[in-house]
Amino acid sequence: MTHPDTEGGQETDPALSASAAQGRYPSPLAAWLGLALLCILMLTAGLNQQIIYLVVEPLKESLSLSDTQIGALGGFALTLVSALAILPLGWLVDRVNRLRLLAACIAIWSASTVGFALAQSFEGLFGFAMGIAVGEAVLGPIMYSLIADMFPRDKWVRANLIMYIAGRLGGFASLAFAGTIIGFAGSGDSVLPPLIAQLDPWRIALILSTLTAPVLIILTLMIRLRSGATVKAQIGGTSQGLFIYFRANARALVGVFLGFGIVFAANGGAAAWFPAALQRGFGAKPTEIGVTMGIIGGCAAAFGVAAAALLERWLRRKVGDLTPMVMAQFATAGTILATPVMLLAPDLTAIYTLYAAKTFLLTVCLSLSPAVLQMLAPSHLRGRVIAVGGLISIIFSSMAPLTVGMLSDTAFPGPKGLMTSIVVVSTGASLIGLLFMMFGASSLPSTFQAAAAADREGVPA
Repeated sequence: MTHPDTEGGQETDPALSASAAQGRYPSPLAAWLGLALLCILMLTAGLNQQIIYLVVEPLKESLSLSDTQIGALGGFALTLVSALAILPLGWLVDRVNRLRLLAACIAIWSASTVGFALAQSFEGLFGFAMGIAVGEAVLGPIMYSLIADMFPRDKWVRANLIMYIAGRLGGFASLAFAGTIIGFAGSGDSVLPPLIAQLDPWRIALILSTLTAPVLIILTLMIRLRSGATVKAQIGGTSQGLFIYFRANARALVGVFLGFGIVFAANGGAAAWFPAALQRGFGAKPTEIGVTMGIIGGCAAAFGVAAAALLERWLRRKVGDLTPMVMAQFATAGTILATPVMLLAPDLTAIYTLYAAKTFLLTVCLSLSPAVLQMLAPSHLRGRVIAVGGLISIIFSSMAPLTVGMLSDTAFPGPKGLMTSIVVVSTGASLIGLLFMMFGASSLPSTFQAAAAADREGVPA
């Protein structure tokens, strides 16, 4: 007798033997098509926020908002709410049909985007922005959980790298696409229905960004997963099972969560100040900085992912599943050495060269973190484990820009004081993150083995 309570339309016999518990994976074509759809979803999810950031001025004018209210929309409604939502959504990822959950979240963020576009007050904007944040918070935990059930274990790193570079390059692409949509919305094109054409261009642009949602929802429900990937965690799915897992693998989890989380936050958060530092210290123009950093960052990230893929394949023969963590440690050490050199850079050319090198190294490090998280936990806990990792990164990311600003105001005044603050925070925090990685690395092999055994045998790790 079979049960239809499985994902991707596949059925599972509850009497599966231990040897067959891991199940058969979908065909390579189905898996890669599913990954392509996940990449498109990531691009689509970022599009509405890019439009919101681009239309701040007309939005302010249309609803007579203050800068404080605009800051509350971006900092609290879109960012803080996402952090608060990620843990309960991670719990749902492990408890319900993930494909249906993802489809529901697409509907939530799309409907909230339309609501945001039609809102007539700050309170309305804030409420619908929270809906966008809740809908999109599921992406991290659910996408990397799905990848682990779309591809065999030896393909996880390659699939993760593709997802990572799609996200990085998709950020640049969605920014350009957002600008195109805004331009079209403001052109008064007669193809738009009269009811929509009479709206403000920023409202039209947001509504247009949701038109693909019905198709994406249908395609999401058609994603194929391995036959043993049951909808609900049958074993160890309770909170008690999660606590037992965390207690048994505390050292490895601390090393991974704090190691990657601090490195990501320190460098990403500090980089938010980088354009301002170039303007103060070198007199660079905002337009020049944006274009140059966009091109250099995109190219460096692409080369970083390619290098990570090649090095991972070569090094795996020597160190096995520890390869992503070993590479991340070496890449982090490289950023620690490269970052202080920025203080000696005589001109913008040198600064941009060092920026490219640092972006390359960080890409090698951070693009491999999803593979570590996937191998760290058995499938029935994977969504929550990835959610915890994401939450820690968000928490530290919110602290880094503030720390840089405080140092610039108090410890390092002057035209180049901001760059000094960035270097201090980035270098110091990266060193702390590296030490946490090294602390947890010794426990990783046993944690990886226990998680893999749980997936094979259908028992808790």
